[in-house]
Amino acid sequence: MDGSFGYRPNRRAKDAIQKVKAYAEQSYTFAVVLDLSKYFDTLNHVILINFLRKNVKDEHIIQLIKRYLKSGVMENGAVAFMI
Repeated sequence: MDGSFGYRPNRRAKDAIQKVKAYAEQSYTFAVVLDLSKYFDTLNHVILINFLRKNVKDEHIIQLIKRYLKSGVMENGAVAFMI
């Protein structure tokens, strides 16, 4: 999306600030900031995988997604594993 800046190629924090300034000049009064870092923790992974299987026929891709959903993340220099 044009308004998405987090972890996007060739987009920096300064680009986001410039975009906010441009919106302010157009009289916009609200900005929304989202952090999706915990989003996939809240999903039922079994339902998600079953939904994906309806459209993704390659089981290797399904297994890759399952591994991604269970993978650990680095937080403050330590690996934290998701369950």
